Parts: sequence; structure tokens; C-alpha cells
Amino acid sequence: MYMKNVMYKIIMGCYIVAALVLVTACNDNLDIQQAYPFSIETMPVPKRLKVGETAEIRCQLVRGGYYQPTTYQIRYFQPDGKG
Repeated sequence: MYMKNVMYKIIMGCYIVAALVLVTACNDNLDIQQAYPFSIETMPVPKRLKVGETAEIRCQLVRGGYYQPTTYQIRYFQPDGKG
């Protein structure tokens, strides 16, 4: 009789814990991520150029992960000089 009582209490305790986990696990908010981590790596660019000389500006986009259908846009503004 004692063993039945102990087993009953253990099973009821498990049911209560399971019910509490199920009740607290529900969340109506949908988490939508719209900003994804990334970085831009660039090669060094010469500071001075001769007239008519061109310089290559290499940029590489390093993604934090691959998410579909994510698009990235890169803009470059020349901070000093002409051209």
C-alpha cells in the first residue's frame, strides 16, 4: 500500500510538472528577424593617384549565415579627393 501511494505521488508530480512546462512554453509572439549580421572586408586603396590613373576598390561581403531570400546592398561614398 505504501508503494502505491509513493508511485501515485510521483506520477501526479510528473503530470503537474509537464502541465506547467506546457503552459509556460506557449508564446503568441512571432519573432521575425529583419536585420542579419554581416561585415564588409576591403583591400587597402592607394592614397595618391596620378592624373588618369585608376585604382581598384575590392570589397567582400562576409555573411553571418545564409538566409533566403535575403538581399544585401553596398554603397560607397568617396570621403576625400575628386572622382
